[in-house]
Amino acid sequence: MDWITYSFASILLLGISMSLYKMPTFNGYSSLHSTFWSNTFSLLIVSICFFVFAQDTSISEVSWYGLAWGVAFALTMAQQKLLLKRMETNTLLPVTSSAGNTFAVLMGIVLFHDKITVIQTIGIFIIILSIFLYSRKNGGLILDANSISLGLGIILSGTVAKLIQKLGALDNIFHFAVYQFLGAALSSFALIYIFEKSSIKDIFKISKIWKVSLIIALSGSVAGYALLKALSLAPFALVIGISPLYVVVTSILGVYLYKEKMTSYKIILMSLAILGVILVKIG
Repeated sequence: MDWITYSFASILLLGISMSLYKMPTFNGYSSLHSTFWSNTFSLLIVSICFFVFAQDTSISEVSWYGLAWGVAFALTMAQQKLLLKRMETNTLLPVTSSAGNTFAVLMGIVLFHDKITVIQTIGIFIIILSIFLYSRKNGGLILDANSISLGLGIILSGTVAKLIQKLGALDNIFHFAVYQFLGAALSSFALIYIFEKSSIKDIFKISKIWKVSLIIALSGSVAGYALLKALSLAPFALVIGISPLYVVVTSILGVYLYKEKMTSYKIILMSLAILGVILVKIG
């Protein structure tokens, strides 16, 4: 398969995974507990795949890129939780994700010398802009020093995580993924200790969240593999440039899972994002 097929598979499965992340919180359970178990299940899944498919690499050879991704993941989540105390989700996430993807694309061009055409550049711009407008709702954008520092920190750590994935894609993918999810699981546990220390005693009470956490892990693991395959086949800037489209999948599923509304405004922006993908493909 070519890179864009892997990218679309990653976008679809990541959208499914991210839409399900809301379910434990929707039902009154800790999102951090669900994140910990999703990453732990993902670790088990990719470990099995490693022993089945990656016989040319020893599991004892530590993938420092994978562990570093876990640290970047933890830093991003921690800063998001701190900043969400100061502004609404619908204000924070569109701004940081759009700015982060733009910065990541630029870093890909600088660090990896990615060559993209003018048409592909326009396509990436249309995708990022349409996803920003798609996600953005009314909300106060707080611009004090602490909020700006946290916002820049989210953009930086998120970009570092994406760059690490590119480096990991050049290694044995399953080997990288094992340590990636190990780092993510350990980081998730650390976040529970930092932000929800009193709930650690309940971490093994998973009777009501293990099923959704396992589904998140299955879809997320395959999405991660597809993304890494895409990164191994195509320029970093192109793969990361179209990756925000998972938000559209999440929103469509939200209509059915959480009774969220789909407006004509959103449909127009979805169409613009699809136009952006077409430009990236033909460019």
